[in-house]
Amino acid sequence: MINLQGKKIVLTGASRGIGECLAYELAAQGAHLILVARNEAMLQALSEKLKKVAPACDYIPCDLSKPEQTDQLIDRLKNNYSQLDGVIHNAGIGLYGEFESTKEEDIRELFEINFFSILRLTQGVLPLLKLGADPTLLFVSSLIGWRAIPRVGTYCGSKAAINLFADALRTEMEKYSIRVVVGYPGRTKTQFSEKAKAVGWRPFPTEQGMSAEAVAKKLVRAYRKGKRDEFVCLSNRFLIWMNFFFPRLIDWGLEKYFKKRQVTSDQ
Repeated sequence: MINLQGKKIVLTGASRGIGECLAYELAAQGAHLILVARNEAMLQALSEKLKKVAPACDYIPCDLSKPEQTDQLIDRLKNNYSQLDGVIHNAGIGLYGEFESTKEEDIRELFEINFFSILRLTQGVLPLLKLGADPTLLFVSSLIGWRAIPRVGTYCGSKAAINLFADALRTEMEKYSIRVVVGYPGRTKTQFSEKAKAVGWRPFPTEQGMSAEAVAKKLVRAYRKGKRDEFVCLSNRFLIWMNFFFPRLIDWGLEKYFKKRQVTSDQ
């Protein structure tokens, strides 16, 4: 596994949830972090805390739903750093509800943050990554980017797009020795679901699932190993195996599960 001491790593979606836990885990291992999120006040507060354990910690506020701000982020990275050693694409939003009730503008915002900003940022910083030490791209995807579930179809689609993009990019980046790692967290104890837009339905309670700290440790370990895929826990991998061999059984189980969880008119 590579040593993270002094490695310059960009981390998006750093202000809360898995991103915040990733920041603490990376800082504890000596990484020089460049934190990215919408909320500048939260970024500044987190940066001050991390500077007590990290060799350096910078932050750049950016709303990745706005392409012009993503371009400004790329410009600042190019102007302030001669190289980058890694980028962790963790930023993302959720969108819940039956597809027929979902607004197009919400879907477009979802894909702008969850997918298109990733393409834009990755392409923009490739020149810096080519100059980095043990350069690594980590995409924080989702288990349901492998096996979609009802009422989260557009979110699942955005994560599935990341998975396939990463597969193709991995081969293209071999000539530059840039490693591509994809993580697939499942249910995690964060405020992600509470913050997501929802039409008549929200998914599983946030108090259920793995802790964000445990997920972050798994993802950082996968980053250091240059692991191709990180499913985070055995149950996640088991679901993928079951879906591969018995897809109709999984369909039946999901139908039964969601039939008991009625859609309401609550927003």
